[in-house]
Amino acid sequence: MPQVQAYEKVYGHKGEAVVGTLSRNVQASQLARSPEVKAEIQRLADQLCPVGDLRLVRERMLSNMQWLATESPDHRVRLAATKMLHDIADERLKRERELRTVNVDRLIDDIRELAPAAPKQELELTAADEAETVDAGGAEAIDQANSGPAASS
Repeated sequence: MPQVQAYEKVYGHKGEAVVGTLSRNVQASQLARSPEVKAEIQRLADQLCPVGDLRLVRERMLSNMQWLATESPDHRVRLAATKMLHDIADERLKRERELRTVNVDRLIDDIRELAPAAPKQELELTAADEAETVDAGGAEAIDQANSGPAASS
């Protein structure tokens, strides 16, 4: 086999200006559009980083780090895993302290922001007070009307 034919067999038409040929990127893009290849790409992407199970993956990785920190035969790996676990624990403690710390002044300001404006409260209370006096007066009239015939019998 001549050297030119062997080169074409191994490397194809690289470097030649062949009309109608597409680059590998274009060919890969066209191939990725087919449903079978698209499904396989999605499966592999999910396998590498399953978005729905990130908490489970994180717990599994922490478990692996704990195993490495205690059971690894190499002392350098044990030391590195122990340092990483220590950093993770410090980070969690810091986050928990921040969540538990309550700034009273900030809490009062937040409550004040949630409270409705003062003029609206006065209008509502005024309307509610008037409604109670009307109801109370109507109830007294009903009580007098009911007790009147009962008292005369």
